[in-house]
Amino acid sequence: MRTAYAYFFSMFPIKQLVRMVRLTSPVLDGRGLRPTTWREMLKHVGVIDLATGYEFGSRVDVCST
Repeated sequence: MRTAYAYFFSMFPIKQLVRMVRLTSPVLDGRGLRPTTWREMLKHVGVIDLATGYEFGSRVDVCST
């Protein structure tokens, strides 16, 4: 039996999450902000997924109003 995390990470590999953090953190650091962590990035992806999948029909609808 697979967990919800297992299904999520089968579609969104952990290597991609690590790459996003590695590419985002220097930009934030350059702006005087603290670097992000993989946990923060995972939360961000989860919120975007929930917002576009349940309340709105598509990502276009999120930014349209």
